[in-house]
Amino acid sequence: MDFDLDEIAAWLGLTQQQNQILSSIAACEAGKMESNPKNILLEYEKQFGKSLQPNNLFTILKGLVDAKLVDRKSKANYVVDVAGIRARLLRSKDLRMRESEELDSFIGSLSKYYGSSVLEVSPQVTYLDSTQLFKKISWELQDASKFYVASRCPSISYPLVLSNKLWMTEYIDTLNYRCFNKKELEITYLTRLSTSHLVSHLSEIYRDRDTLLSMVDSILDNLWSCINTFENMKVFYLPNPVGLYLSVVEKNKNPTDMFLFLQSTGNLSGLHIKSAKISSEAKKTFEQGLDMATQLTGSLGKKIIEEAKKEARTYAIK
Repeated sequence: MDFDLDEIAAWLGLTQQQNQILSSIAACEAGKMESNPKNILLEYEKQFGKSLQPNNLFTILKGLVDAKLVDRKSKANYVVDVAGIRARLLRSKDLRMRESEELDSFIGSLSKYYGSSVLEVSPQVTYLDSTQLFKKISWELQDASKFYVASRCPSISYPLVLSNKLWMTEYIDTLNYRCFNKKELEITYLTRLSTSHLVSHLSEIYRDRDTLLSMVDSILDNLWSCINTFENMKVFYLPNPVGLYLSVVEKNKNPTDMFLFLQSTGNLSGLHIKSAKISSEAKKTFEQGLDMATQLTGSLGKKIIEEAKKEARTYAIK
């Protein structure tokens, strides 16, 4: 059986580019070539039809060596660490098995979170890994009129380098196109503006603290600009959210789909629940959070954004 590179990346907890470099090293070994940076870059371009800057390659190689997926045999020769990959896959398998048990438990107790009405329906529940989750949300948003999102930080302002890492690029493009360009979609965010979440992901891309914090500032400034530019996107701040991170898709004034976000395996995965009743209950829970939240507008909104920037500096390692 042949496995898709995206599937392998998800199992290993790697970004698409990290997994492509791993594949390029393996191809060098299979071709009896030295797996030095020059040959890795040539194989990368041959396999994937694009080039990569040497500085970026060395950053990725260091991450793969630190993760014990690649071994450096000499100063400029890298080999795939099969034992390390096997150990990581076994850990991933164990985590997914535990997650599957947790999902079974959650499905059996839906009424606890979304009311007794869920007992009256037979919802379609699908588990989606990190490569599938945001593709599915993007699909459901094609004909949606409203979208409600409870999250750590609004991803609509994420740059390409971060959206690629989190498998969100298609999803963010869909949000931008339907909300900002076509103005056919209304988005409401309920967020804690978690800069620790941003710093954690960005630290895997940027080693330099100043560059990392500059990117955090840029994300928050971009979010603030969107808030002030587009009336059909509203952001509400709730520092201590109650409940789960989720999103609800509404079509023709009726909630139709709910997505529950999970983070237990490092990469974001989730549940897709297709049920009008459950989605309606989830929307009610979301709206209860809005009643306790502060909308990010005016001078107070700007102050909250600036406080979030300051908070990021406490998380970024000096």
